[in-house]
Amino acid sequence: KDPFMKNVFLGIVDKDILQFPEVEIIEDNVQTGIQQQIHTKAISVEEDSFTKILRSGICRLGFPETYGGLPCPSTRLLKEIEQLEISPPLACLVEAQYSLIIENIVNYGSDLQKKKYLSDLMSGTAIGAYAVEEEGAGIDPSSIRFKAIANVYSETPSYTLNGEKNWIINANKAKLFLVLTQVQDTNRETDLGSLTAFLVDRDTPGITVSKQKNLTSEYDICRVKFDQVVVPEESLLGGIGDGCKIAVTSLETNKFIFAISTLNLIRKLAKQATIQICQTNSFPIPLKDFEFVQCRISKIIMTLYALESSMYLLAGMKDSYEMDTALESVIFQNLIYSYGFNAINECINLFDNRALDISFKSDIDYLFLLSRSFVSPEMLKFYITLKGLQHAGSYYANIVKKSRNPLNFPGFVLRRMWELRGQTVDSPKLDKKLYMELHPSLKMNADQLEYCVYRLQYGIDNLLTVHGAEVVQRQLDLVRLTEVASDIFTMFAVLSRASRSYCTGIRFYDQEVIVANAWCQAAMKRVKKNISEVVGSKNNINDLTVIKLAPDIFEQKGYFFACPTEKNI
Repeated sequence: KDPFMKNVFLGIVDKDILQFPEVEIIEDNVQTGIQQQIHTKAISVEEDSFTKILRSGICRLGFPETYGGLPCPSTRLLKEIEQLEISPPLACLVEAQYSLIIENIVNYGSDLQKKKYLSDLMSGTAIGAYAVEEEGAGIDPSSIRFKAIANVYSETPSYTLNGEKNWIINANKAKLFLVLTQVQDTNRETDLGSLTAFLVDRDTPGITVSKQKNLTSEYDICRVKFDQVVVPEESLLGGIGDGCKIAVTSLETNKFIFAISTLNLIRKLAKQATIQICQTNSFPIPLKDFEFVQCRISKIIMTLYALESSMYLLAGMKDSYEMDTALESVIFQNLIYSYGFNAINECINLFDNRALDISFKSDIDYLFLLSRSFVSPEMLKFYITLKGLQHAGSYYANIVKKSRNPLNFPGFVLRRMWELRGQTVDSPKLDKKLYMELHPSLKMNADQLEYCVYRLQYGIDNLLTVHGAEVVQRQLDLVRLTEVASDIFTMFAVLSRASRSYCTGIRFYDQEVIVANAWCQAAMKRVKKNISEVVGSKNNINDLTVIKLAPDIFEQKGYFFACPTEKNI
């Protein structure tokens, strides 16, 4: 199949996605050992818990048998992980091993590297660490200054690594580091170099691991210093210059372990909040009868439903179709970072601070800390829209060229104005008939989804026409389009799931329809607002006013206004 969300940027919808994927989970005779080895539901933060969960076999799931993996559908992977109820901080540590180390070696490693590392990494007898972040560069691969220089006079091809990596999780226990570096040409040392990845064994001379500064944490977060570390050419992961590709692949991985633990945390918080609300009496009526409280707890449950639906839709797409789901994976991560983390904060706000379980407080703090080791949320947002624009670029290239030169193509411009007359007044013609793929009770929501798809297409069209190649500099608009695309993906997920539940008689199907109705109405409202700001962004007075303040803030190094009581006499 053609990529789904990439085509949505062009206004093209694959209606098959509205049939929520039905994936049969076959119970085979292969025992993963997960349930047999882990008898507690809530894995604690004890030092051996991480090793215990790794050795259970969780990192074997979904990988080839050749190197000790256990091939299985993504939906089964979700079900297996979901039953463990791994704490969010621990899930982040496991996710780093699974997505950032093992997946990259499977995708880019040589046969020798796969044979050397994969079996131990999958079984949990060896731990790997993803070393990317640097002081002053964060986790942006394009800002890496860590150097690797080829040893041209060495008898065997090798490289010398020098630099320091910060905020590396699993570093203290790691036997292997995946290091992103800039490989420099010895004849052109002033050049930045080519972004390249190396697999470096922990016992290589010159490696020093120390606790991260200014961090009081029971989790394994360290600084790793490489001082004249010599590695053979066989340590290259991929080839010279493949570091960017590896970094992008790391961004595009599903992060299902991290996602499920986050959803489980929201589910537990929501349950505890609901119990507390039901037990609290407030004058003159019980707390549960306050509209304000009812609205907030309902929105948390709606968010949880939308995220869960999106996760299983993504897994079903991967299992049912042969298609590129990289963009959908990043959109789902963005949903976790935005809607998921917001739901956690909303749950906390509903609690009396003294009533919140101390273990929840610890899990939440470390979740927010460790999750940023994967990627920055801002990077996800920019990636989504830029990937969509890249896909749409070839289609819009000729259209944008003619639209930006109305004097040379007057007929084309007039015809385009006529075709877009409905879009210019926020009333696109709905002719895709998406409601035909859903239960009749969801027709209004199907029309809202179709409206959002057309508005995203119009936003892309307008942004490219107005700004052309400078569109990459319109970061505020890129973020707005990302939010629109994310909302559209959740709308597909909740509608297809609610329709399936209604048609097959799943328990609480009528409440699912209510959730789908409420979510789609709220999403449409957000889409309407974001697209209106994108279309009017060139003359968006609020954006221009806010941005105008930034140079003074940077010059004064922060807040610079005088105290309100100061007098100028």
